[in-house]
Order: sequence, then C-alpha cells, then structure tokens
Amino acid sequence: MFRLPIVETEGYQPKEVVVVMRRSKEFIDRVRDYMAMNPLTYIDEESGQKRRVELASNPRLLLLTPMGRYILTLYQIWQGNRLLLEPNALESILSSGWLGASVQDSTPAFRDVKYQYFTHCKTKDDWINVLNQLQQDCEQETKFRLPVKLVDADIIRKWIEVIQLLDSVCSRLFSDGETSAARHIQMLQEELNKMLPKDLRKAEREVLEQIQSVFKDLSEYHSIPITTEEFGDAIHALTKGQREEEEEDQNVAEMNPALLCIVTPESIDGMLYRGVIYVGCDNVHVPVLYPEPWPFYVDGREKHLAKERYMFLTVIRTAAEKLILSYSQKDGDRSFQPSIYMQEVEKLLGSKI
Repeated sequence: MFRLPIVETEGYQPKEVVVVMRRSKEFIDRVRDYMAMNPLTYIDEESGQKRRVELASNPRLLLLTPMGRYILTLYQIWQGNRLLLEPNALESILSSGWLGASVQDSTPAFRDVKYQYFTHCKTKDDWINVLNQLQQDCEQETKFRLPVKLVDADIIRKWIEVIQLLDSVCSRLFSDGETSAARHIQMLQEELNKMLPKDLRKAEREVLEQIQSVFKDLSEYHSIPITTEEFGDAIHALTKGQREEEEEDQNVAEMNPALLCIVTPESIDGMLYRGVIYVGCDNVHVPVLYPEPWPFYVDGREKHLAKERYMFLTVIRTAAEKLILSYSQKDGDRSFQPSIYMQEVEKLLGSKI
C-alpha cells in the first residue's frame, strides 16, 4: 500500500515533498496505477480546499503514445513549404486516434491497399490524384484484387479530408517563422483543438488532455525565439533521455503545487525538501548490487560502494524536516530485508526506526 501520511494528514504540500526511489523505473508505474485506483488527497494551503495529489505527466512517455507520435509527425511532413507525406506516416496518423474513431477504424483498409496504390505518393497532389483513381476503381465492375473491394467511397472521402486537413494545418503551423517556443506551443494547441473530432475515443481523449496539460506547463517557461523546424526538433528531443525527464518533472512540479515528484537520488543532490520519502530502501536496492564488469574484470567494488553511500547521504541531506525510510518485506515471490544503511542509522540513533 502506498500512502503519504505527511501529505494527507500532516499538512505538507505535494510540492514540498519528494519521493525517492533508487531505481524509479521499477516502481513508478505501480505507484501511478495505485494512485489511479486509490486517490491521495491533501488540503491546498492557498484555497483551503481538498485536492488530489497528481504525478507529473512525463512528456517523453506521452509523446511515445500513438497520440503523441501524431504530434511529432506534424513537424516531419512539411518540407520546402509543402506537404511531403509518406504512406507510413499517413498510416501512423490514421491509426493514432486523434482524428476520431471512424478515421482510426479505416486504418486496416488503408494498410490493405497501401502497397497496391500509395507506394509513390508524397505530395498533396499525388495523394488526391491516386485517391480519386482508387475511388473510380472501386466503382467499376471490373474485377480488381481483393484489397480494393475492402474500400468504399466513404472511406476514401475521409482519407482525402485528412490529406487536405494536414496540408492546411501544417501550412499554418509553419507560417510564423521565428517566434517564441511558447507561441509555437500556443499555435499547436489551437490547431489541435480545431481538429478535435466529436467521436474521439475516451482513451485518446485522456492522453490528449495530459499532452495539452504538459504543453501548457512547458509554454510558461520557454520563451526563446526559435523557428518552427527548431521547435519540431525540440519536441522530438523530449522523447529521448532519462535524467532530463526527472529534471523536467521537477520544473513542471514547481508550477503545479498538486504535483508529486518521484526521482532518483542523483537528481536531488544539493536540493532541499521539507519531507523526503525514500521508498525501496532494502538490501537489494540500497545499496544497488555491484554489477560484475564484462568482458574484462576490474575490481570496482570500493568505488561502487562509495558512490552508493554518497547517494544515501544525498537523500538524508535533502530532508529539511522529515525523512521517511521505507521498504517492502515482500514483492511477489521475492523477500527483502532492510538496507544495511538503515541498520547503521539505528546504531547512530540508538533506537529502532
């Protein structure tokens, strides 16, 4: 059970607390799932109202969803001031769900005729001409190969509308030249809202809301003038890296007092929080077991243990008022003991913790 008593009952604000995990990737998805089923609440110090504790939405993970990949694709299909759309890119857009359930449901049909008709399609004119030809072939009585018979006029009309929509949206996104990142984000959000269909599925709508929330937060502290191409490169860069993710989460959390940060010890070195909760402080994760070097053995155990001790002390020093060391005795079929560092703390304090 994951609880935050210092937030729920002791008056700490989420922004004043940090949850530390030695290998956060092993735990964070479980914590997110648990909080979705068992919401944590706190009393907001400004409004006096009860609010739900939130976890920061990671831009990298959101942009790796089908909905996120659709946004990334928008900045790849406009080159030389015109639409250049490969068949695989269009398939990705159709399947993303962003343009609605009916368009998304047409993806299998698109995939069936892709190699027969769309191999050489790139420009807007290429697509419109080939789609019109496909419509004529579907209407003829002549026997074509089976995939053509899986497409009807209504599906083709939807695909033509998608091509025209993408051309229109991209031409507007790339029209302003160099401007602030905040303005690029504002323009992107405006275009996404215009495209929002009525039949957007619930799952896609939830991801969309999270992505737009992240972009809103990012727009508040990015104001460097950049071109649209540079902005496209920037959001592509969000899909890479791990350490940067934690720093990004902390920056966003500073602007949203309901956000709770989950980080590794490396990312909080030199920082202070009123409350620190060290989760997974067991004999496997704290210290992390020494990985044997391969293929050439070098004895780095002393250096490894020195780093692990430093990481533990980093967590201790981060707590300005309250420190909670926690570990699970069992996780599935695995059993754990408290970290040796917890035993050392008990000896120094002269009492059990």
